[in-house]
Amino acid sequence: ISQPLSVFLPWTELAIGWALVLGVGLRAAAGAAAALYAVFLVALSSVLLRGVPLANCGCFGEGIHLTPAQGLAFDALLLLLSAAAWKAGRSALSLDAWAGRN
Repeated sequence: ISQPLSVFLPWTELAIGWALVLGVGLRAAAGAAAALYAVFLVALSSVLLRGVPLANCGCFGEGIHLTPAQGLAFDALLLLLSAAAWKAGRSALSLDAWAGRN
């Protein structure tokens, strides 16, 4: 299951990120992002609680190296930002607003 997930998940994250940036289906995108961050928080919490030795969380591949604790804090912050985006809804600058969608 991890091989197909490793191919599918980054593209899903990218699509959700672009939807958030552009304001397309903002509430759905924010909800999807929050769900992903919640899953990541559970996974990293499991690693920390079980004492699994990891040099980094693997969140950004070879680009940025965060410890699991730093990854946990970062995902918690992103979860809060996703919740704030969901609560705020669309803005005047979003593509949804320009298209007249609710």
